Amino acid sequence: MTGVNSASYSPTNTAAACPSVGSSWAAANSPLPPTPNKELCSCMYNSLTCVVSSGTETSNYGKLFGTVCGLGDGSQCNGILSNATTGKFGAYGMCNSTEQLAFAMNEYYLAQTGSNQASACDFGGAATTKAAASANGNCKALMSQAGTGGTGTVTAQPTGTGSGSGGNSGGSSGSSGSSSSAAASYHGAPTAQNGLWQAVGLVSLAALSGFGMILL
Repeated sequence: MTGVNSASYSPTNTAAACPSVGSSWAAANSPLPPTPNKELCSCMYNSLTCVVSSGTETSNYGKLFGTVCGLGDGSQCNGILSNATTGKFGAYGMCNSTEQLAFAMNEYYLAQTGSNQASACDFGGAATTKAAASANGNCKALMSQAGTGGTGTVTAQPTGTGSGSGGNSGGSSGSSGSSSSAAASYHGAPTAQNGLWQAVGLVSLAALSGFGMILL
């Protein structure tokens, strides 16, 4: 086997670029999904009045997402969109599945009026009401950028590196029952796409291809 002398080795590479969206590639190269922000998700959850009941099994989340997102015009789920193919992302599209489902339920609940609202936070016993915490401090700033319907772009950073459940400055004490990462508990809002993982794989492959075996 013939190797390359290290003194003569001059590696070259080409910057990785995503291909166009097509039958074999489902990830648009822009825009990128929102950066994971546990503090934002925790602040959002604590501001809700209608949330997922503690006894609701996560195995039922898929059906519940389909139910709540299929009601009315579906706008209650705009804030949790995560579609890598179309490049449409809600501000809370990176939150865990309990926080996302609670957000959608709460949006639907708030849209109802009068006697309709009294029964809007039920979903067959899968939802319940709680006291909503007022956002202040950094929570207020983060949620202001996210917007009322969660369709804004959050550029503010969370406070400190230990943000999230119990670690923010906005009076939030963390989401109830499920503060794990989205990857660990995600059960799939209806519009989620896996194209982003294809993009990550391509970039990783391109990075590795620039390295060869150097034999001294």
